[in-house]
Amino acid sequence: MASSRAATQNRLEQTAKTFKAGGSEQLQFRLTAAQRELQEAKAERLKGQGFLASIRPSKILARGELDLRISALRQEIRALKLAKRAAEAKTLLTAREATFRRVQVVPSQQWIAKEKEECSFAKTRLAEFDKRNPLDKIIRNTLEGERANLDAAQRRECAQWRKSETARNTGMKARAAYRQAQQHLELADRWSVGVISDSSKDLAQQTIRDIALRAVIALLAIILMPFAVRIVFYFVLAPLAQRGPPIRLPSKAEADRGITAKPSAVTVSILLGPSEELLVRQGFLQSSSTAGQKKTRAFLSWRFLLTSTASKLTFLTQMRGEGLSASISAVDDPFAEVAILDMPHDAACVLQPRAIVAVVQNTNQPLRITSHWRLTSLHAWLTFQFRYLAFHGPASIVVKGGRGVRLEVAEKGRLFPQRQFVGFSTAVVYSTARNETFWPYFFGRDELLKDRAERSGGLLILEEAPSGRPSSGKHRKGLEGAVDALLKAFGI
Repeated sequence: MASSRAATQNRLEQTAKTFKAGGSEQLQFRLTAAQRELQEAKAERLKGQGFLASIRPSKILARGELDLRISALRQEIRALKLAKRAAEAKTLLTAREATFRRVQVVPSQQWIAKEKEECSFAKTRLAEFDKRNPLDKIIRNTLEGERANLDAAQRRECAQWRKSETARNTGMKARAAYRQAQQHLELADRWSVGVISDSSKDLAQQTIRDIALRAVIALLAIILMPFAVRIVFYFVLAPLAQRGPPIRLPSKAEADRGITAKPSAVTVSILLGPSEELLVRQGFLQSSSTAGQKKTRAFLSWRFLLTSTASKLTFLTQMRGEGLSASISAVDDPFAEVAILDMPHDAACVLQPRAIVAVVQNTNQPLRITSHWRLTSLHAWLTFQFRYLAFHGPASIVVKGGRGVRLEVAEKGRLFPQRQFVGFSTAVVYSTARNETFWPYFFGRDELLKDRAERSGGLLILEEAPSGRPSSGKHRKGLEGAVDALLKAFGI
């Protein structure tokens, strides 16, 4: 920046030499152009320079160069105005010098006084003639024309006196104007371009100050913003969500009441009846009978290929045969337990496919899956789950959960954390509710919303301890977190 300033100063001083030799019109033309360039530079300086312009080195350098250009233009405009004033003073001096040369011979005061006396004497002689006897005046005028001669002499002498006096006054004024023009030129011709102001130090100090200020603001924002957002969410957004209508799914309440389940265990045993088949997810078949028909099934449901793939319900072990027995257990997960949901005909449960590890279904009436979208529900937007998958009986579904799976009847309404949600019967009226306590949520120890089941008599299926699963806990970040959010939106 210092080298640029020195180069600009040197260039301006070299340009100033042409100012001294230029005429008034030429200087005015350049002055108008420089003023226009200055306005354009100021307008460019006021424009925004983008994100973090005050601390980005390239933007700081560009801003410094622009400030240097503005300062140089200001000094050039000042020099142009001074040079124009000097040029105008030269023109004025030339004009007054020509006038002074024309009136260079000025009558002296003594000469003018003598001519004034002669004028007064001529007036006196004319006045004395007018006082004579009228007969004498008539004779003198008739014979000699004396009065006409006296009057002519008086006019001539007085006119000469006035002419000399006017010439003296004009000459004295011309001399005074000429001396004034000389003094004005002498003062105006002493101008210089001046020194371009050095703003690099101020710019550096300002930049350091801006960086420090922005760093403090950013630090405060990083520290306080999450708490401010939590306050707004807790006292504004969550109460609005609670007022929205709950999510209801098509249901046959009487059939849903027939859903039963035994307490979860590390291992559950399944005995197939006539016309039944077992579909087991990989890694959960602990043991099975040697008899019966066994093969691989590609997907749980060909209708829901993406859902089956995303929830790892692919390449299932398919087993058929009356009296065939199998033991289902989370072989690779020491924290998980499994439970069997028995769903009679027309009963249905909303389940997260990730929790399903096995299905027992009738070969003549296989498990039916329906998809229900709730894009207009505020609760769906808050939980970011827009699709709910309902599994319809008759069938038995084996589900897993960290440290076990618990079934609760939502007779008086229930609240539970979202991470414990495995499913619910379609008779449940589902919604979200604000966390009961503010401070645990404020300090990030609890979630803002909990799932809520209204008084409906429906069945809730909850995971005992999601933190017991290695893959659970805090939300994952980056690409994995985005994939998790997408799967949750589709109810997977």
